[in-house]
Amino acid sequence: MPYKDTHLKELIIKMYEDNKSQRTIADALNISKSTAGFWINRFLQDDSLNVRAKTGRRRTTEPNQDEAILENTRQDPFKPATLIHRELNLNCLVETVRNRLKRAGLKSRVAAKKEALTEVNRQRRLAFAQNYLDWNYEDHWQYVLFTDEKTFYSYGQGMRVWRPKGHRFDRRYIRALKRSGHVSINVWGSFSGEQGMDELLWINERFNANYYIQHMLPLIDQRRHLILMHDNAPIHRAHAVQQWLDNRDILVLDWPAKSPDLNPIENLWAHAERLTKNRNPRNQAELWEIVRNAWNEMREELDFREYIRSMPRRIARVVENEGYWTKY
Repeated sequence: MPYKDTHLKELIIKMYEDNKSQRTIADALNISKSTAGFWINRFLQDDSLNVRAKTGRRRTTEPNQDEAILENTRQDPFKPATLIHRELNLNCLVETVRNRLKRAGLKSRVAAKKEALTEVNRQRRLAFAQNYLDWNYEDHWQYVLFTDEKTFYSYGQGMRVWRPKGHRFDRRYIRALKRSGHVSINVWGSFSGEQGMDELLWINERFNANYYIQHMLPLIDQRRHLILMHDNAPIHRAHAVQQWLDNRDILVLDWPAKSPDLNPIENLWAHAERLTKNRNPRNQAELWEIVRNAWNEMREELDFREYIRSMPRRIARVVENEGYWTKY
């Protein structure tokens, strides 16, 4: 590869500044696309490529237009380049808008998905984290039974956002969670550091308090020496459920609403989704088999206790973020 050819580098950058794609540059210069991309990325990231082309087409945007592009994105990081181009009535290609954003350290990425937090949600998350700052894995968190319901879909889709590197979970770059799919099932899972991963349960009927008591809580009853973690879903807060737990003296964590980033079982769900993607089940029964097999594989091969050992870090990060979302 002609990486040391200064003239070639100049040509790559000149063509890039003329809004040519990496593929076009590679074909025109008879080089690989990765070679073109290497020098373009060097040029964009740290200006370490000190071989700017001195000639070529005049820049199609003025400094004030470049600043307007950035200001548009600061106000709404979800706004696509095509809309920025149209709103500012720019006399350039849409690709130029994307290039200006890249030069500013922004790249179009799939947005992280989190539910919206109210001020009350944030304050309760912060209070919870402050209450459990001194808990460690050995004496506390390994004796918590983490539980959750999860919906698996046959497919889903993401949304792109302009954001700088390393800021995936900043709240201004997170969109409200949306899911879609032709086939879906609801499941319930539980695990603890002390007991491991329990059997996955398929919620194949209407999920209400009675169903929870009949199918899930008997397993919890077998783990009554553990502290139960379940979220603030209405079913969990139902009077019948609370009475059932009180009658058996089962301790329950005062879990704050909208806090999946605090629940390490979310890591299990994410791992299961990676194992089950692109499987294209035709019906719910096939999807259940795929999800259950993935869960059982994880029970045998995954070092799932590492997720629970992260609890002190999760708690500390919520305090640092004053109750807002964390990277977990």
